Amino acid sequence: MFNNLILTLSNQRHLRAIQQRLLLNMPIMVIGSFAAVFINLPLTEYQNLMNSLLGANWKLLGTSIYSASFGIISLLLAGTISYLLAEHQEGFHPLVASITAISCLTILIQPESTQGFLGLPAHWLGIFGIFFSIIVTLLVTEIFFFIRSLELIKLEAFFDNHDPLIAQSLTNIIPFGITLAIFAIIKYISLAYGIVDICQPFYNLIKSLFTVGDSSLFAVLKYYFVVQILWFFGIHGQNVLSSVLDDLYKVAAQQNLLTYSTGGQPTEIITNVFITTFATIGGTGSTLCLILAILFTYRQGIPYRLAQISVLPAIFNVSEILIFGLPIALNPIFLLPFILTPLVLLCVAYLATLIGLVPITNNIIHWTTPPLLSGYLATNSFSGILLQCVNLGIGFAIYLPFVKISKRQKQQELEKSLTYLSELASVPKNMYSTNLISRGDNAGKLARLLAHDLKEAIKQKTLYLEYQPQVYQGKTVTGVEALLRWNHYSLGKIPPSLVIMLAEETGLIDSLGGWVLATACQQLATWKKAGLEDVVMSVNISVKQLTKDKILEDVAKSIATSGINPYELELEITESIALDNKHYTQKRLQTLTTLGVKIAIDDFGMGHSSLSYIKNFPINTLK
Repeated sequence: MFNNLILTLSNQRHLRAIQQRLLLNMPIMVIGSFAAVFINLPLTEYQNLMNSLLGANWKLLGTSIYSASFGIISLLLAGTISYLLAEHQEGFHPLVASITAISCLTILIQPESTQGFLGLPAHWLGIFGIFFSIIVTLLVTEIFFFIRSLELIKLEAFFDNHDPLIAQSLTNIIPFGITLAIFAIIKYISLAYGIVDICQPFYNLIKSLFTVGDSSLFAVLKYYFVVQILWFFGIHGQNVLSSVLDDLYKVAAQQNLLTYSTGGQPTEIITNVFITTFATIGGTGSTLCLILAILFTYRQGIPYRLAQISVLPAIFNVSEILIFGLPIALNPIFLLPFILTPLVLLCVAYLATLIGLVPITNNIIHWTTPPLLSGYLATNSFSGILLQCVNLGIGFAIYLPFVKISKRQKQQELEKSLTYLSELASVPKNMYSTNLISRGDNAGKLARLLAHDLKEAIKQKTLYLEYQPQVYQGKTVTGVEALLRWNHYSLGKIPPSLVIMLAEETGLIDSLGGWVLATACQQLATWKKAGLEDVVMSVNISVKQLTKDKILEDVAKSIATSGINPYELELEITESIALDNKHYTQKRLQTLTTLGVKIAIDDFGMGHSSLSYIKNFPINTLK
C-alpha cells in the first residue's frame, strides 16, 4: 500500500513536471557544484598554489560560474516548468506559458518602495528562491490556462487563420494581460501592508521556529528536520538557516577549540563541526550513503551514471547534483529516507560521543573537508573515522529499500514506454509524422535513451544474431534467416523493428546493417567448413539501406571477406519497401543482383498492391 501511494504521488502531473525540469537543469547544477568545490577545496597548499598562479582574485572564476548556474536556477525553473505543463495544451505554443511565468515571478520578487523599482535581487533568483519560484510558477500556469479556456475572451475568429503564429500571439494578449494584472495586484497589496520584499517574511517565519542558545539534541534534530524539509521543496536549507546554525552551535565549536588548545577537555558535544562531520556525510541528506545504495542497486542506467558523476562533489559534501538531478527534491519516494538519515546519524554520533567511544570535536574544519579526513581532523582520533564508516553503513541501509522502490517505479515506466514505442515501430512510417527520438513525451525520452545505448551496443558488439532455419518437407535445412537481437541491460529484448527504426533515425543503420551482413556471411562460411552445404543465408535490408550506395559496398565486402558464393546470400525486403518507390527500388535491386545475390520479398500480400509489379522486379523468393 505504501509503495502504491508513493507511485501515485510520483505520477502526479505537477510533481512530475517539477522533477523533470529539475533533471533537465542538472547540467548547470553539475557545473555549479564543481565551481563550489573549485573555490572551497580545504587544502592550504591548493589555496596557496592558486593564489600564486592566478592572483588573489582567482576565486572570481568559480564564483562567476556559480552565479551563472545556481545563481539563476529559480528563474530557469519558472520558464521550464511552465513550458512542460503547457506542452500538451492545444492552441498555443508552450513558450507563451514560460514567458508568462517568468514575467509574473519578476513582478513578485522585485523589491519596490515609494522610490520605485529597486532592481531584481540575485538572492531570490538563485537557490534561495527555488521554493517560491515553483509555487508561483504553478499558480501562474494554472491561472493562465483557466483564463485561456474562458469562452468570453476567445478571439480566434477575429484573426487570419492562414498565419497561425500571428493568430496565437494575438489571442494570448488578453490572457497574458489578465494574468499579469492578477499578480501585480498581489504585489500592490503586499506593498500596501509595508512588505517591500515579499519573499523575506516566509523565511523569517521559518527562523522563528528556533530559540537562540538552545544547543540540545532535540534542538539540533528539529533544526535538521526543517532543513531537510526545505531541501525537499527545493530550498537550500542550510543557507536559509545559516544564521540559526551559527547562533546555536558555532560558538560551541569555538569554545571546544579554545578549551582543547589550553589543555582542557571540551564539553560541548553538538557543534556545527560535529553536525557536518557525522550527520551530513556527502552533503545534506547524507547523500554519500545514497550514492552507495544506488551503485549497489544499479549496474547501468541513468541513476548509476548520475551516482558516478556525484561521487566527486559528494566527497567534498556538495549534494546538489543528486538533489536536483535524481531528483530527491519533490520526489515522494525519497522524502522519508532523506529526512530520516541525517537525524538517525546525529543520534548515533551523539550516543557514541556521550559514552566516550569518540572524543568530542575539538577542531574547526571547513565543511568541504572530505569524509574520513574530516572524522580524524575534527576529533584528532581514528575513532572519528570509524564512526563515520559506521554512519555510512547505517545511512546506506536506510536508503537501500527506497532506491529499490525507485528502481521498480522507473522499470514500470520504461516497460510501459517500451510497449508504446514497439507499437509505433510496428506501423508504417507514414502513419505518424514525428520521429521517435523527437517526441516530447516519456516514449521520446526512452527512445533517446535507447538510441544512446544502441550506439554503445554497436560499438561494444553486444548485439547478436539468431538464425531461423528454413526446412524442406520437414527433413532438409535449405536456408536460414538471420534475425537481429538486442538484449538490453535493463529492458530485456528490444523488438527488432524498434531497433531498426532507431538506427534509421540516428544514422546508425549503415554501421548496423554492415555488421549484420558481415556477421551472417561469416557464420555461413563457418557452417560450410563444418560440412553444411547448399544452405542460403537470408538477411533483412531496411529501406534506409536500400536508398544508399553503401549497401553495394557492404554486400560485396561481406561476400569477399567470408568466401561464400554470392548465390548463397539472399537479401530480404518487405513488400511495403518495394512499393514506396517502384522505379528506384527496381533499379537498386537489379544492381544488387549483378553481384550474384538473391532477392526475396517478405510480408507479400499484406498490402493492397497488384501482382503485376512482381514481374518487373528481380525477385527469387516470395514470403
